[in-house]
Amino acid sequence: MLCRFACGKPLLSEVITVKLKALLLAAAVLLQIVALASCMQEKQGGSVSTDEGPAEETTLSELESRAAIPDDLPEANFEGYLFRILTRTNAWSICDHIADLYAEQITGDVINDAVYNRNKKVEERFNFKISLIPIDSSDESLPTATFTRSVMAGDDEYDIIIDHMIYMGMASFNHVFYNWYDVPNVNFEKPWWVADATLKLTIDGKSFFALGDLSYNSLDYTYCMYFNKRIWNDYNIPMPYQKVRDREWTIDYVISITKDVYQDLNSNQKKDDEDLFGYVSNIYSATVTYTWAFDNPITKFNEDGLPELVLNNEKTPAILEKLNSFYNDYDGVNVLLTHTMRDGRNWMDFVPWMFSEGRAMLATGMFLYAKMMFRDLQDDYGFLPYPLWDEKQPQYYTMLDGHGPLFGIPVTVTNPARTGIIVEGLSAEGYKIVTPAYYDVALKTKFTRDEESAEMIDLVLSVRTFDFGYMYDGWNGMAFYLQNLLSAKNTNFASYYRSNETKAISYYEKVIQAYLDYDL
Repeated sequence: MLCRFACGKPLLSEVITVKLKALLLAAAVLLQIVALASCMQEKQGGSVSTDEGPAEETTLSELESRAAIPDDLPEANFEGYLFRILTRTNAWSICDHIADLYAEQITGDVINDAVYNRNKKVEERFNFKISLIPIDSSDESLPTATFTRSVMAGDDEYDIIIDHMIYMGMASFNHVFYNWYDVPNVNFEKPWWVADATLKLTIDGKSFFALGDLSYNSLDYTYCMYFNKRIWNDYNIPMPYQKVRDREWTIDYVISITKDVYQDLNSNQKKDDEDLFGYVSNIYSATVTYTWAFDNPITKFNEDGLPELVLNNEKTPAILEKLNSFYNDYDGVNVLLTHTMRDGRNWMDFVPWMFSEGRAMLATGMFLYAKMMFRDLQDDYGFLPYPLWDEKQPQYYTMLDGHGPLFGIPVTVTNPARTGIIVEGLSAEGYKIVTPAYYDVALKTKFTRDEESAEMIDLVLSVRTFDFGYMYDGWNGMAFYLQNLLSAKNTNFASYYRSNETKAISYYEKVIQAYLDYDL
């Protein structure tokens, strides 16, 4: 047992997956409650009383159902207050960390316009203005470090920070964050909050962080797989969607169809990044994701609500051995093992670059790749979940990358009620306006090439899982064992665990103690 972990008040299960089946016009998104005649509506039974006869069943579109959920916020006038959001701009060439929070004007882009209209509606309702404070730096730790220095100095410079979850977790030791459960007007039982994430971040009835529809980056940074249909057909492999449905989409099957897919396109008689491969990935978060995809988390809660380090089991070395063999024994596999690559590209560019060039049949990635890198892709492609460990695994799983944002409020907050109203209002309207625009209009329609991919997107987002051992890893826990061992081609997990167990447990307990010591 690591430490005492008390979950806070009960939460409703996460409501994140949107069941929209067709294109929603931008006008419908902006008006929030207008359902298109072409939409495949999900029925929600209810009765409407009339004076003319018996009650009639009414139906609501998904968009109407979302719009009908009240935010239960009081009336308020903040007299033009500048609500200051600290975040980061593009730390990597494919990452966008501010467009989900702020839009300067209407441009015709459905996501941009949804963000603009969300902000405008809430700003006008409560008479305030969003003031975005982005930090432009390749140093991913800088925004949280800047926030920490400011708060520890007692300054009142920011109302909220939205940043990288691991660096945010590390800052919790400094007692710079306000307890979200003490913020008036914030209701974690509402569907615009990611309930499972909040639960895993709650210690002793306190949570320094939250995750929800204030930022659609939590969707952007969700891990999935992409496959190139042209190459898939060239090798006469059946379309994989039914394999997924039949729960036969396993790592062994993935290995079997990708390991021999290789072409020396530049005819230089050696494997390099200009060749065609069956499987392309990187050793970093895309590999780390297998930890949860294979249902082998770092920590679990026992029946007493206590987090326990559970990585030291029979399955972990088996996973390590299988992935090491997959990455190193076959011509059809190209996994980037370093932070840099040729032509000045960084490790996050590698996979989308290879896939965009038509040199990867199957590739790991995040949803943001489709939005930012695959818009003009000539080859037809599809979405898939990460594979199962085997057919006995209860369900598919995936994770949210550390670049995904957590929300934190400074302990120096001068008006928690105002902060709560603004954040809850923006989150609620994000759920009603921005998420449908991103999810259905853009991701599931604009960036997909077939209905089956939309089905796969639904599946992936419904199985996101969160782990105390990852969100509070701080580069000192056990979350990155696959990255660390596979990059060194080392399969000796027992030795690695013995060397790191004490440090990891000590670090996790330090996190717990920071929460237990919190007394505002």
